[in-house]
Amino acid sequence: MLVASVGEVTRGRPPKAARVRGVGLASLIGVLFAVCCIVGGCGSPASGSAAHTAGSTLAASRPGCNQLCLQAGPSAGDNPLADPCPTTGCLPCPSGGCVVLLSSKASVQEDGTFVVSLRCAVSRPCVGAFAVYTIGGLTFSDRLAGSNISVPSDQTDTVNIATTHLGSQLARSSGGYRGMVIMVLQGSGDQAAQDTLTLRG
Repeated sequence: MLVASVGEVTRGRPPKAARVRGVGLASLIGVLFAVCCIVGGCGSPASGSAAHTAGSTLAASRPGCNQLCLQAGPSAGDNPLADPCPTTGCLPCPSGGCVVLLSSKASVQEDGTFVVSLRCAVSRPCVGAFAVYTIGGLTFSDRLAGSNISVPSDQTDTVNIATTHLGSQLARSSGGYRGMVIMVLQGSGDQAAQDTLTLRG
């Protein structure tokens, strides 16, 4: 009877030692799978979404350039889209300008942007465009940088500016590149291109 009982147990279910080894192997496989999921993401789209979000954030962080900014420059001429005060007439600025560039050089970052310090010298906000051109440049192809600017009235602030492809290239040259600055303000018009800025990459 004892032999028969042992035989029945052997045929009906694996020995205890075999069951323990089977459970241990399954547990080990489960642990290894969990580790792979943690390290590699198990094919989850989360890692791709994170990369996409980071890329979108970087793109969104670049300063904008509206129609006034795009048209600001030596070749704007009588283009009404580039006129910041076509109906009311331009408000006067102090002899030193409505907005004053306090930076003489700027470091271009990996994302193609740089920071300048501007002072709004009037009792109204200085809102408009900031552009950098090659010395003597007359067309948009000569533009090195350009972005919208906004500085509170009678205050000094730092503003992010985006370079063009040409601007980024010249900034990486030995010693950088010195360009001509043009600022256009809504309500005040063009400011004489008397400032220069050296871009360095």
